Amino acid sequence: DNVLAFERKGAERLLMVFNLSDAMADFELPVEAMLLPLPGFEDHSLDGSSLGLSCRSAACLRLD
Repeated sequence: DNVLAFERKGAERLLMVFNLSDAMADFELPVEAMLLPLPGFEDHSLDGSSLGLSCRSAACLRLD
């Protein structure tokens, strides 16, 4: 799969998810999360624990 994801731990837990492919991709979140604004990368959707990403896009989420 061409999805790259990593977690940043600090004052809050952030999950960065990148779709590096030319096709839509789904990513299952490990815990509940809230989408945060990421200028230039607004083409994604969150349905429960499933994150949908358009081609060559990214999302930033705050983990609970």
